[in-house]
Amino acid sequence: MNYSKSIELNPQYSNAYYGRGNSYVHLRNYNKALNDYTKSIELNPQYESAYINRGLVFCELKDYSGAIDDFNKAIEINPKYAKTYKLRAIVKKHMNNNKEAIVDFNKSIELDPGNADSYCQRGISEYLLQKHKDALMDFEKSIKLDSLRGYTYYNKALAELQLNQNNEACKDFRKAADLGNKDALEQIKQNCSNIK
Repeated sequence: MNYSKSIELNPQYSNAYYGRGNSYVHLRNYNKALNDYTKSIELNPQYESAYINRGLVFCELKDYSGAIDDFNKAIEINPKYAKTYKLRAIVKKHMNNNKEAIVDFNKSIELDPGNADSYCQRGISEYLLQKHKDALMDFEKSIKLDSLRGYTYYNKALAELQLNQNNEACKDFRKAADLGNKDALEQIKQNCSNIK
């Protein structure tokens, strides 16, 4: 669809700005995407998806406070959408605010308990707070939900190292490497040369 033509025909059509914003994101033209999402929101202040996508653009531009503001607004519009809590939690994690990130991951998991990535991401925040046992439990839950994520095995192995579970860590680093996680290869060299 030609969104610019739609906007020319009807400059008050918020969906056209939203669609063109999505196209700009695919082209990695984040400033133009930001402008179109903003216009879409001006025309429809309850457009939850526009806030979410603009928040993601703010993330790309490293404007984390702008992202948090947009995710807050999206949650205000629809407090039952788990993904928005997870996105806000990830931003908080990037801002080294892991305690608040865990609160949002908890809400995301409450709303969507089958999302493996939410458990993995919460585990990372717990790991960063030195809560290695809690992190390990979340990584295990994530793997039960999706056993093909090398990233989760890698993070599980890091927690196991902190808990002096070296044999298990090496098994998980190897599994992560088998699933394509390149960071695991370096950990295997450093920590697993004497462990089979």
